[in-house]
Amino acid sequence: RALPADYAATIEAMLPSLSADRLDLAVKLADIPSSIRGFGHVKLRNLREAKRREAAVAERLGVVPVVSEVVGEALARAASSGAARSGMPVGSHRA
Repeated sequence: RALPADYAATIEAMLPSLSADRLDLAVKLADIPSSIRGFGHVKLRNLREAKRREAAVAERLGVVPVVSEVVGEALARAASSGAARSGMPVGSHRA
């Protein structure tokens, strides 16, 4: 649920430096959230990849992407558990 706020804050941070010659990068940055799809471990894997791409594009734009505490914690938990890499589901499921 924190992802839309992070996205909006990152776009806001980019706007002051936006220019015609940087428009292609700005469009790439703005499109990154559309790749965060799926549920459970699939969504988490897509989120990790999206955040990696976001950091690379944002760096080229001279912007620090906003990553809220809750999103950062989820990414850290996934990285430490290896769940996103192994394909194991993240979270608990009840029968």
